[in-house]
Amino acid sequence: MASTWGALARAASSAAFERDDDETNKPPNTNTRFPLLPTTKLSYKMSRSGVAVSSDCQDAFNDLQFGKKTKFIVFRLNDARTEIIVEKTSNSADYEEFLACLPENDCRYAVYDVEFEKAGEGKRNKIAFYTWSPDTAPIKSKMVYASSKESLRRSFNGIGAEIQGTEFSEVSWDAVLEKMMRV
Repeated sequence: MASTWGALARAASSAAFERDDDETNKPPNTNTRFPLLPTTKLSYKMSRSGVAVSSDCQDAFNDLQFGKKTKFIVFRLNDARTEIIVEKTSNSADYEEFLACLPENDCRYAVYDVEFEKAGEGKRNKIAFYTWSPDTAPIKSKMVYASSKESLRRSFNGIGAEIQGTEFSEVSWDAVLEKMMRV
């Protein structure tokens, strides 16, 4: 009796996994080598909060990272709070101008191309990712920005350090430089 059950099990399993060479029976978007894995890459375009990242954000970041056309980029949520968009790009090396772009009463994301000199190692460039969430910002805004941060952060490769600021002293040039020296 045991051999009968074994034979039935082998027959059932081989029939279940027979390959059908007819291309029309394949479900769309499957990998032929690993049929349960999709062929497209997974992306981090959507956050837990349901906020998407605009393709303009990635284009602006690529200009900063590879083209060296910009020095900093400030990002914000659109008015409907459904998408992260580029608010401002600048090629100004003035750090105070960058800080002036961070509002006192609302949250923002930003990236800044930090140039500094490390003792004995020469001049360095690293990109800092900023999460600006001042204490005076509305609670709902803080929550949406906090839950949407990771989708924007993961869409950027080559970030050297993350800076979180709730007041301007936390994002001062000295504080940023100190963090960049440790990385």
